[in-house]
Amino acid sequence: MKSVFSYTSYRSFLLDVTAKFAEDGISYRALSRKWGVGGPNYIQQILANKRNLTVESAKKIGEALVMSEVEASFLVDLVKLDSSRYKDKSRILEHMRSMARAGTAKQQRDPSIHSSWLHGVVLELAALTNLDLSPAGLKAKIRVNASEQDIEESLKFLVKQGYLEPGPNNGYIRREVRLEALDDVRRIDIQRSHLHFLDIAKHRLNDDLDEREYRGLTVAIAKNFLPQIKERLRTFFTEIRKEIAVVEGPKDTVVRLQCALFKLTND
Repeated sequence: MKSVFSYTSYRSFLLDVTAKFAEDGISYRALSRKWGVGGPNYIQQILANKRNLTVESAKKIGEALVMSEVEASFLVDLVKLDSSRYKDKSRILEHMRSMARAGTAKQQRDPSIHSSWLHGVVLELAALTNLDLSPAGLKAKIRVNASEQDIEESLKFLVKQGYLEPGPNNGYIRREVRLEALDDVRRIDIQRSHLHFLDIAKHRLNDDLDEREYRGLTVAIAKNFLPQIKERLRTFFTEIRKEIAVVEGPKDTVVRLQCALFKLTND
């Protein structure tokens, strides 16, 4: 079945979804019960254009179909688009466009991105609006110490790996690629990258409080609780990335969100 991002009508989406369930002998009435929406004939009436799907019902369907957060939001926007006034349609369509980009971005697992701490910084800088992406322009934008030669080598790496492509006026265009988060196994490149960012964080302590956040927690735990904490942290980073991906409007700064968990005692 097609991705929800390829639809411009929630009725067309529901028609294809219900047809798929019908192949397994599941009726409209059964789907209404299964999804917890409306009365027995609710889905059938919607497909016959006799009723409109509500935002609340769209959310329930998204949950029932185990859609991702971005996919479910896109479905809700399809419902809003159908019932919105003309002057609101442009805003809704722009939001849908940003969610479609986030939801369809190719996910890539690439440990080589950690071969230099600078690669990730330059890649995110490429997402900013109206930024001079020449080595000199990037050097002027980055707060930390990086030479034009280092930046030029990083740009060449990102082009070679397919993250950037040459654009107009000697600039670069960021391709729709989403990096898959890697577990921090003992890889030298990842450790070096973390060490460099920890050193940068040390020098950012005097930044204005509005521009930085340092927060820590020292606590006694049972050792078997460590995996749960690590999983919560991974989930947190995943959710933050998803939220950022669907935020509307131009991006104008790059930040580093760093999290450290380590033992203070010997076994």
